[in-house]
Amino acid sequence: MDKPLADIARAAYPHFARALPPPDVAASLIVEYDGDTLDEVKEKLAKVPPAIDWAVKWNLITDPAEQKMVWSARKAAVPLLFRMPGKKQPVPFIEDVAVPVEKFPDYIHGLNAILERYGTPVSYFAHAGHGECHTRPYLDLHDPAEIDKMCAIAKETYQLVWSLGGTISGEHGEGLSRAAYIKHQYGPLYDLMRQVKTIFDPAGTLNPDKIICDDPDISRKNLRFYNKVRPERTRTKLVFRGDEFVEQIEKCNGNGECRTREPGGTMCPIFRVVGEEDASPRAHANMMRNYINGMLDEDILASDAFKRCADFCVNCKMCRVECPSAVDVPKLMLEARAQYAARRGLTRAEKTLSRARPVSILNSYTAPIANFLGRFGPFRALLEKLGGVDTRRQLPKFSFGSFLWRYKALANGSYWSTQPTDRVSYFVDLFANYNDHSLARAVMAVLQHNGIDVNLPVQTGCGMPAIDYGDIDSAKKDIAHNLQHLTPDVRAGRKILCSEPTAALCLKEEYLYLNDSPEAHDLAAGTHELCSYLLDLHKQGKLKTDFQPVNMTFGYHAPCHIKAMEIGYPGAELVKLIPGTKVTIIDRGCCGIAGTFGFQKKNFDVSMQIGAGLFDALKAPEIQYGLSECSTCKMQMEQGSSKYCYHPVKVLALAYGLRV
Repeated sequence: MDKPLADIARAAYPHFARALPPPDVAASLIVEYDGDTLDEVKEKLAKVPPAIDWAVKWNLITDPAEQKMVWSARKAAVPLLFRMPGKKQPVPFIEDVAVPVEKFPDYIHGLNAILERYGTPVSYFAHAGHGECHTRPYLDLHDPAEIDKMCAIAKETYQLVWSLGGTISGEHGEGLSRAAYIKHQYGPLYDLMRQVKTIFDPAGTLNPDKIICDDPDISRKNLRFYNKVRPERTRTKLVFRGDEFVEQIEKCNGNGECRTREPGGTMCPIFRVVGEEDASPRAHANMMRNYINGMLDEDILASDAFKRCADFCVNCKMCRVECPSAVDVPKLMLEARAQYAARRGLTRAEKTLSRARPVSILNSYTAPIANFLGRFGPFRALLEKLGGVDTRRQLPKFSFGSFLWRYKALANGSYWSTQPTDRVSYFVDLFANYNDHSLARAVMAVLQHNGIDVNLPVQTGCGMPAIDYGDIDSAKKDIAHNLQHLTPDVRAGRKILCSEPTAALCLKEEYLYLNDSPEAHDLAAGTHELCSYLLDLHKQGKLKTDFQPVNMTFGYHAPCHIKAMEIGYPGAELVKLIPGTKVTIIDRGCCGIAGTFGFQKKNFDVSMQIGAGLFDALKAPEIQYGLSECSTCKMQMEQGSSKYCYHPVKVLALAYGLRV
C-alpha cells in the first residue's frame, strides 16, 4: 500500500490507525505467515526485518482483530480511492500489470517516470510477492484531452511491461480496456485465438471486441462518461455546494459493497431483505447518473419506477457511513424525492406521516380519546384506508398537552444556578413533547441534578419527516422557525441538546441541505446529542456519579442516526456507569422502522423482517429491557419483543433517585 492509499484509509477509518503505516511512511509492505502455533509464526516473522534492508520501520501484528483491519483497509483499496475530492477519479486502465518479481523495482521506477511526464497523480497497491501491481492514475474522463492522455499512458506503460518480460493482464482478464493490445501481448497465439472464436461464435455476438478486436481505438469507447452531464439537469431542490451533486453521483464506482448481506454491518437494511438491485444504494446512484447524463428521459422524475427506487432509501445513512467511497446516497435520494414531490405531490400516507406535528398536537390535546381510537379496530381500519398506516402497527400513546405548554414557566426562562456546570438549551422534538412527557422531565431532572443551566426555547418539531418525504416547503417553514429561536441561544454560548438522535442529526446536517445561511451553520455546530454530551461531561469529571444501584439488565440497540453521527454508543456507556446494571450491545443492524417507513402498510412486513434479528436477541431470557435513544426504535423494539424499552436518560434519572 502506498502513502496516498494509506492516508485515505486513515482518514476514512480512524480506528484502523494501528493497522496502517504512520503518516510519514511512503509505502508499506504487508507480509503474512501462518503456522501451527503463534510461536512458530513469530519465529518466521522475526526473519522478515533483516531480509528487507530498505525498510525503515516495521510492526508485528498478532492480534486477529488488528490483522482483520489491515486486510480490510487493503481490500477496500479501490473504493477508498474514490474518496479523493474533485473531478479526477482513479481509472483502472493499466491496473493489472505483472512483471517478473526481480523486475518489479524497474517497473515501478519506469512507470513513475511516465506518469510524472504526463503530470498524472497515481496510487499503487500491489501483490508484490507476485510482481503484480494495481495502478490507478487519476484522470478526468469528461475531458477529451484526458482521454488522449489515458491512451498515451497505456501505450507507453505496456511497452515498458513487455520490455521487462511481463504481461498487461496478470489477474483480472483483458476486457475492453486492454483489447487493442492483446495481439501484441500473445503474438502467434493470437491467430489461434481468432480461429477458436470463429469456430464457436462465427457471428461475433458473444462479448464482442473482448480479446479478439480489430479496433485500435476500442479503449476510448464505451466509457461511463461518454454521455455528458446536462447542466440543466443539475438544478437541485437541496443545497449542493459547487460540483457536489455531480461528484457525489460519480463517486459511486459500482463495486457493490452496498449489496452485502454478511453479518456485522448495517448497510443496506432494505436491500438485505428485499434483495433486488433497485433496492441497493448502487442502483440509486446509477439512477441519478443516468438522469443527469440524459440516458433517462426528463419525465422519469415523475414516474412510478423512479419513485419506487427512491423510496427504497429510508435515509438511515448507513451506506454513507459504511461505503468505502463515502458516497452520500441518502442525500441524493432526498433530492430525488423532492424532485418527484414537486411534480406529483405526496401520497395520502406521506401527507399523514410527514405532517407529524399537527397530527401530534391534535392527538395530545385529545389524548384520552386519541389513545382509545389508536387501539380501536374500526378506527384503525379507517386510518389504514385513508392514511396508509398499517393496522398491525402499534401506535404510541399521547400525553395530555405538550410538554413545552405544560412547563411554559420554564419555557419562558431557564433553570439556573449561581455557578452552573454549563449552559444549554433543550430541543424537545415531537415524541418527548407530545407522547412521553416523562422523557422530557427525565432530561430536565438529570441536567439540573448536574448543576446545568437549562433553557427551554420556543421551538417546533425538527422537520425530518417532511424532509424525508420531499415536502420541502413544509420543512423549510420548520427550519426557519427553529433557526429564529435556537440560533440566538447558540450565539449566546448555549449548547443545543437533543434527546432524540434524529433531531440532533437533522439540526446538524439536514438543515444545511435546505438552508445555507450562517444561522444554520451556527446551529449545526452548536447542536449535540444528549447522551454524547453527558458522556463527555463524565470524561471531563463533571458528571455526578452519585448513583443508587439499579439491578436491571438491558439489551442496547444503537439507532442508525447515532451511528451516522459516528459518536460511538454513548447511551450504553452511560448506563454501564450505574452499579448493578448489565448492558448487552445487540449489533444486529437496523431495527427496521426507519422513522415513519415502518408505519406504512406497504412497508410493514419488510420493516419487521429487517428487525427480526434484533427482536430475537431482545427475547433472550437474560435481557429484561430494551435500551435505545431513538423513539421510533423504541416502538419497534417493544412491538417485536414485547419488552419495555428505556431511553438511557430515564435510567440515569432512576439511578439518581429523581422523580420524573
